[in-house]
Amino acid sequence: MSGKLWGRPMNSGAQGAGPTGRPPTEDFATLRREMREIEFRLAAAIEMASNSLRNRMLGLILGSLVVNVFALLAAVFTLAKMSAR
Repeated sequence: MSGKLWGRPMNSGAQGAGPTGRPPTEDFATLRREMREIEFRLAAAIEMASNSLRNRMLGLILGSLVVNVFALLAAVFTLAKMSAR
């Protein structure tokens, strides 16, 4: 198998493997470190999206609350004006 994976050349089979047929442990440690870094980046991205969504929802809720309060006040004043005649 040839090509690149995450900017690193991909080896096929046992190329670069030691006498036991397994790749060196440094490659596993590097891969583990990269996977952990990717996991932390993904968690941070999810957290940012969650915060953004929460802020947007709060803004929509508060905005609709303000509009409804003004509509209620307008209805009350209109009713008071009509009943005063």
